[in-house]
Amino acid sequence: MVQRFAGTLAETGDEIRTLIHSTLSGALPDADLEAVAEQLESTTSPRIDLTTLAKGVTDEADHSIDTRYLKRLIDLSGQVDAARQKLVSGRHGLGRARYGLAVSGSRTAAWAASFPRNPFQVPAVVDMSGAAGQLAAGLVEGHLDDTTELVRLLRLARLEIEKPNGLEWKRDALRALHWQDLEPEELELCPPLILLGSDEMLAARGLSQLVWLLNSKLPVKVLVLSALELGLVEASVNDPRAGIGLLAVAQRNAYVAQTSIADPVHFGNCVAEALTFEGPALVQVYAPSPSRDGYAIDELLEQAGRAVTARTLPLFRYDPRADGVFGSRISLDGNPQSNSLLVTGEDGETCTPIDWAFAQRRFATHFKPLSQSAPSPVPVQEWLLLDAPGRRGKTPFIARAEGEAEQRFGISSAMLRAADHCLGSWRTLQELAGIVTPFTRKLEEEIRAAVAAEHQAELDEQKRAAAAELQEVRQKTQAEIAATMRSRLLELAARKRK
Repeated sequence: MVQRFAGTLAETGDEIRTLIHSTLSGALPDADLEAVAEQLESTTSPRIDLTTLAKGVTDEADHSIDTRYLKRLIDLSGQVDAARQKLVSGRHGLGRARYGLAVSGSRTAAWAASFPRNPFQVPAVVDMSGAAGQLAAGLVEGHLDDTTELVRLLRLARLEIEKPNGLEWKRDALRALHWQDLEPEELELCPPLILLGSDEMLAARGLSQLVWLLNSKLPVKVLVLSALELGLVEASVNDPRAGIGLLAVAQRNAYVAQTSIADPVHFGNCVAEALTFEGPALVQVYAPSPSRDGYAIDELLEQAGRAVTARTLPLFRYDPRADGVFGSRISLDGNPQSNSLLVTGEDGETCTPIDWAFAQRRFATHFKPLSQSAPSPVPVQEWLLLDAPGRRGKTPFIARAEGEAEQRFGISSAMLRAADHCLGSWRTLQELAGIVTPFTRKLEEEIRAAVAAEHQAELDEQKRAAAAELQEVRQKTQAEIAATMRSRLLELAARKRK
């Protein structure tokens, strides 16, 4: 888009320069070319000033130039050239940055603020105040203002070139141009602003700012790095971070996605779609840390993938641009066995959020060896599928092999509540996407009942038609029999008379 717009600026600049040249050349007397030729022959100098040439020709026509008009064209030419130069080259020869970056504080900003050891090749700002959402809004407003100025400049230049009716009032109207007045293709010229931060800063402390951003029309792209603490490490179970994905979807007008570094295709598609979406977008990605969470570094991608398989952070995309209604715009593509509550592997093992958490030392306090006196031990994958009455009096556990023996571990109530919350969120996504929902079952039952009633009505109609046809055949047969008997009787009577 930037290169295409720069090309449009270049073409417009050429047209303005052509207009300037034609304006200047039009000031020369050309009605009496013989007089011009005589004036040229009478001069002895190899060069002649145009003013002297014009004065020497006895042409009474007005060859003056509107200085304000000419100056306006020259100023526009310079502004258009400068705007194009800024887009494609700039002071450093790199042209305008394709996006801006704001990094929220806390753990996310620790590495980002270490100059010069950072990877940024675009303008970046690190916020340590906790108001990254407001900062991002202000920065992107600046991007939009710059874009509006570029569009206003191009439109002014086109007005001077095309000279439409009402030129003066159209020129005045451009002074009030706002970014909300731009066409969709013009808004694409605005570089997006990426707001990068942890779920702690953006989805917990900065929740109100995040919700405001998602309800704005500003092209702010929020990348939330989720630690998936599930309210069990440093926060309460009611921590809003656990449900930030569904909370963002509820805003309805923002692009929202949950993705994983373990699925680079899904991750790349989500980021690309978020960047091309004209409004705000949120992409949540699980950002595991082996040192922080407590597992070997070579298990990083395995843990990231297990978070998806265990339904701790399932994949989904919500795109307001998609056809249909709200639910049809949600895609659960990428999740294994998306029709099921839990995923069962080829080895028959079922993966739950408890299995994902058990592999990390940060959750170690939530698992204790199961007491021999624990009432009615039940594997946690079975316990999670039970309703409240079915769970009563049962003790869920997770089992792990230690050599030839099996070690059972009891699970804290807080961890069980967190696992229930994860599976509840997954059920909600299934229902919203229309994959597994009681409404579809009810609709299916209603359709089956309607089809059965229609089929029964057809059968009844067929029975009535068959009965009427049978009655008609019976009456016809009886009439034929009666006629035959009458005919025979008449024949017999005739024989007796003979």
